[in-house]
Amino acid sequence: MSYAEPVTAEERLHLDLDDSHVHMHVGGAFLFEHGPLAPDGAVDIDRLRAFVESRLYRIPRYRQRLVRTPLEGRQQWIDDGSFNIRYHVRHTHLPHPGDERQMKRLCGQIASQRLDPERPLWELHVVEGLEANRFALVAKVHQSITAGLWGIGLIEALLAPTPETEFESGPIWLPRPSPDGGELLRRALRRRVAAPALIGRALLDAASNPAELREQARHTLAGLRDPSPASATPLNRPIGPHRRFDWLTLEAGQEDLLAERYETSAIAVAVATVAGALGRFFKQRGITAPDQRDLRFRVALPEHAGGLCSDEGRGETLSWMVAELPIAESDPVRRLERVHAALADPTHVSYRLFASVSEWLWTGVSSAPARRQLGRGASNLTITDLSGPQADLFLLGARMTAAYPLLPLVSEQAVRLAVYRYGGALHLGINSDWDLVPDLHDLVDFIAVSFRELCDAADLRAA
Repeated sequence: MSYAEPVTAEERLHLDLDDSHVHMHVGGAFLFEHGPLAPDGAVDIDRLRAFVESRLYRIPRYRQRLVRTPLEGRQQWIDDGSFNIRYHVRHTHLPHPGDERQMKRLCGQIASQRLDPERPLWELHVVEGLEANRFALVAKVHQSITAGLWGIGLIEALLAPTPETEFESGPIWLPRPSPDGGELLRRALRRRVAAPALIGRALLDAASNPAELREQARHTLAGLRDPSPASATPLNRPIGPHRRFDWLTLEAGQEDLLAERYETSAIAVAVATVAGALGRFFKQRGITAPDQRDLRFRVALPEHAGGLCSDEGRGETLSWMVAELPIAESDPVRRLERVHAALADPTHVSYRLFASVSEWLWTGVSSAPARRQLGRGASNLTITDLSGPQADLFLLGARMTAAYPLLPLVSEQAVRLAVYRYGGALHLGINSDWDLVPDLHDLVDFIAVSFRELCDAADLRAA
């Protein structure tokens, strides 16, 4: 019997948002010690490919591709009968000396390339030749096949809390037959005939919980009817297709101490740190403190975001809280206090309602308003806070030393930042537009300066 599964509302929304400049793939750079997987410095790529393929039964979407139904144009998932693990797990080597600057450039190049829509929507790049006896995995997975902002099922399936080197082959995979064009059309017609009944049931379900419906509608309108949208800044212009990727590691213990000292949350410390860095960054760009005070600079944080291999559940990509950042505040303590107050009373923005409506109506009905809510209309910058285990994770016995997450850029947001907590450290991954942010590394340096400034202020306060 032939198999085809319609894309869900959330999957379709992320597919609709993808275009030649907005690449809706998440991912990251994962750094490892050589360990038993690469004892002489060279990764056993055949063994790694076999291991990856043995885990794909846990994540069926990774062996499926998209087709469109005739006339209707809706996308469907079918099994990829020509699936080839060698296409998806790629192998490369950095030129000597293999430093972090070269690694970051390579990550930017990988992030700049769209995933092939004719194949399963993921790639895993194995990178050898890093200094300090390390290798890396660079993951790129379309957000339509992830569960949340960084719920990359492939990486979760590969990493283990113990340094095991042996693995069992997965079940034999046989692709199911795909329907031909005629069968896809018949299914689409049946779905159209059934649509009124589905809409009726959905309306009845909504009527049974009017409070939730009103809340969704209120949050949806919040991003569309704001009488004072976020200000235009050098970071909020139409983006191009090319990316820069940079990262930074900070001590999680210091962040926890700061949160305890100032009676606030860890995410407030992170956001206040970024706010301080942005103030310095804009000053370098010629926007002085008086001018910064005139800016309505807003940060968006996804609500209920889980993390890689965490116990907090999957991330949520349809609801955000938005708060104004005091980027012109020069005093680090007052800046943190203002961030704490802003995060305690944020604006909530959601496009879950658009996704639900698009289940029954035109598939593109949700993409235009979602672009506005994700772009500068609602916020200037996105920061995602991701939790991970404090204990070590291993890939076939090789210990992971760092994990820097990468978020997709959206229209008119030239920078997006994610923080991943792992092994007692904060791993910040910053994705940006190549042309709009040629000085990205300066922003990264300013983040480190802003964090040290807050730590120094805490010591003075303790004294």
